[in-house]
Amino acid sequence: MKIQYYSQLGEAYRNIGDHDKSDYFFEKALELEPENIMVSNNYSYYLSLRGEKLDRAHELIKNAIEKEPNSAVYLDTYAWVLFKLEKYDKAEKNIKRAIRNSTSDDPEVLEHYGDILFKNGKTKKALKQWKRSRAAGNDSEELKFKIQHQKFPE
Repeated sequence: MKIQYYSQLGEAYRNIGDHDKSDYFFEKALELEPENIMVSNNYSYYLSLRGEKLDRAHELIKNAIEKEPNSAVYLDTYAWVLFKLEKYDKAEKNIKRAIRNSTSDDPEVLEHYGDILFKNGKTKKALKQWKRSRAAGNDSEELKFKIQHQKFPE
């Protein structure tokens, strides 16, 4: 029960932008159950989105991948952490695995795939994935910019 309580507090503080408290509660949850792969995945992903504590994010998601190597969700997080660590070739390999193991076109995963392809110099393929992401329901301004300008927003 405490693990769920701590992880929900971590989520709540993340949602209001209090990253210090969010990180604190995710770490508390993981102190109680270090092998909780759902908490590990979520916390790892949030760290990667912020571009912070990337070594910790990598450690957490590697643990989840070891436990569930075919999870599309965990593979996407792993690819995104690798992307943030500028390991673009490894990121591409793992995002492809995530897409192969997915049962649907997740707009966020497709955008990640496009971003990774772009960093690997595959602009046309990146544009194709960004357009797929848009068609799958991603209506973000950042994605619109990428499609229109075929580059990342500054």
